[in-house]
Amino acid sequence: MPRRHYVLYLNSAGLTPCEIGRGLSNIGQPCPPTREGFARFETFLQSAPPGRRMTLLADLPDEAHHLESLPFIRGRDRHNMLERRRRHLFGETPFSLTRTLGRSPEGRRDEQVLFAALPRPKVITPWLEHIVQAGHVLAGIISVPFLTRHLLPADFTGPALLAHATPAGFRVSCFQKGLPRFSRLTALASVSGPSGQTWQDELRRSADYLINQRILPRDTPTPVLLIDHEALDLPRDADLGTLHPGLAIRLEAPASTATGEADSPLHGLLELLSHHPGQPQFAPGAMLAPYRRLLLVQAIQVLAVACTLVCGGLSMHHLGAIRDLRQQEEAILAQSRALEARASLLRGALHTRPQGLAHLESDLAALEAMQRAPQGPEADLRRLADTLTGNPGIQLEALDWQHLLPTAEARTARQASRSLEIRLAPPAQAPQDDVQPAALIGLLRALRQWPGTEILRAPERMEPGLPAPQEGDATTGSRAPSDHPTIQVRWLLPQ
Repeated sequence: MPRRHYVLYLNSAGLTPCEIGRGLSNIGQPCPPTREGFARFETFLQSAPPGRRMTLLADLPDEAHHLESLPFIRGRDRHNMLERRRRHLFGETPFSLTRTLGRSPEGRRDEQVLFAALPRPKVITPWLEHIVQAGHVLAGIISVPFLTRHLLPADFTGPALLAHATPAGFRVSCFQKGLPRFSRLTALASVSGPSGQTWQDELRRSADYLINQRILPRDTPTPVLLIDHEALDLPRDADLGTLHPGLAIRLEAPASTATGEADSPLHGLLELLSHHPGQPQFAPGAMLAPYRRLLLVQAIQVLAVACTLVCGGLSMHHLGAIRDLRQQEEAILAQSRALEARASLLRGALHTRPQGLAHLESDLAALEAMQRAPQGPEADLRRLADTLTGNPGIQLEALDWQHLLPTAEARTARQASRSLEIRLAPPAQAPQDDVQPAALIGLLRALRQWPGTEILRAPERMEPGLPAPQEGDATTGSRAPSDHPTIQVRWLLPQ
């Protein structure tokens, strides 16, 4: 049940508005079915917040119950059959319900269906019209017999009787499989006789009727739960075993409510309803449509709130992750600044400027190529040393040995697998003169003897099949070498 809920208790004397909740049970002034009573009820409805849910609790003497065995069918045919049977039993009253008690264990195994109805809609409809006109929502119509079935103890397994006092009088109900099979309400003050005898006579009459209708067994006593109340005027030494030979009566004190109102039958019903809200509905579906829409809207609102909370939780999680990433970024930046400061210190200590990134990458690529090469520069450099031994006039300024990765295209184009670039320097005794052409020609002639090589001289190209220039040849002097001549030896790939 919601924290605060309006319950409208209806009996033959009128309607009593009530409000229940957690630890709350307020009973308003009774409203008789007169002009003054309806005006009082309108005042109550106007004082309540708009759109309140209200449940009608009917405690009427003419509530009807009928149990029938019907063929076991399903689907639309079953619905049409139950509707036809309901109209045949109770006429055009809209306040009815059906409940199944299962299938018979013998014979055709027909379905046992309980029909229940409030056959006098004129007693209920005027109050419902005022509720709708005031802008409130009908949450349902339930009856006292269906509510008080929760009072039966668990050891009452078969047919059982419940006898108790209500604000409308004394009610005797027969239950079978947890549902009311019979219920009768008698006003205690309407029957003449000695005080304390009215409820006893009513209990005897109800038991005789049920036994004659074969609802209660004849051979075994039927368990009866009698809830004591001061209106029954039951003596403490009363012998309940002699009340009826077919009844086994158990006397029980009324349960105390949350507000301590143990002596009020209406407080007991309200307390019972607060603990068992899901009761069978006598209200038709058309009357409950606004209530169902309200429940749908509330469910959507709850779902929206839940989604908002989930999104909020995910956002907090993501914000935490972003904060961690930001802290990591700040730590990396701080580490980068520390490395930059250390590099500045090293650069200041070395008094040299570090090489650029492109140059370092080029050196690294050359080292990796040399590492993957099948042979290193040692053999080529030894051969160069032997060649320079025979040419003492040549001074080297720089050497650059490279290993070139072979590819299929390189083999087809007759490209080189490795290269050796030799940069010559002028003689030390005459820095103003160029390298002697005779010494340079002798070096070129010796290099051409290397097998599988190609000799290149900047800025001109020398192919391996050309004749070697001779000493004193005029053509050699016509093209003076540069101040720092460069020779490149390339080892060609085999075809």
